[in-house]
Amino acid sequence: MQVLSYKCSTVDAVANTPPPDLGLVGKLTDFMFLAESLGPHYRGSTTTAEAFLRTCFVNTSEDLSPISTEEISSLASWLSRFVDDVITGDERMAERFRTQFFLDLAKIGKTAPNVEKAMTWDFTDSSATLNVSTITGQRTLFTTSDGYLGLGPSTMAPADAVYAIAGGCTPFILRERPSDIASSDNKTPEAELEYYLIGEAYIHGLMDGEITRREGMEWTNIRIA
Repeated sequence: MQVLSYKCSTVDAVANTPPPDLGLVGKLTDFMFLAESLGPHYRGSTTTAEAFLRTCFVNTSEDLSPISTEEISSLASWLSRFVDDVITGDERMAERFRTQFFLDLAKIGKTAPNVEKAMTWDFTDSSATLNVSTITGQRTLFTTSDGYLGLGPSTMAPADAVYAIAGGCTPFILRERPSDIASSDNKTPEAELEYYLIGEAYIHGLMDGEITRREGMEWTNIRIA
């Protein structure tokens, strides 16, 4: 199948897959470490910590409205409580979490409307964390070669391509697949680049038409197996 498309970026890194018994806490811990690798400042004026929190919600509430500040800060408070539990009495571990990313996360968490409640929420009781658990269930966090943060299929891998498909607004993760195609000129086999469709993705900062406004952008035909 041929489609009109635009290659936005390439997947740079994908979060580790923690043991299933660690649940949401283990998954989000690996997510946080990967997000932290982008540095404290995300593209534009947003902190990486805020971009990470919004990505965990795909920037959307359960009713499909934009994610609220309350939900963002509640998740930040819950994660900060977890970090505090981990570093208590362990100076080496405390040093690991003493970066600007985690300081920004804690700062956002302190703005929760009911911070005392948010700091003691168990993830089985918190609507915010239940929402995140559902959203991230079959997805993983990833970074792109140009510094974006996103959620994509759990089967994605570094070096996968990020494409926009004409007529849609959702980026897709594609994987290169070589195939033998007979040349129409000399009738001898030659390699033509094709792709496997891995799945759709959420990429923070590329979901509201930013891709189509890129300078010099050109649509090209690609083949999807």
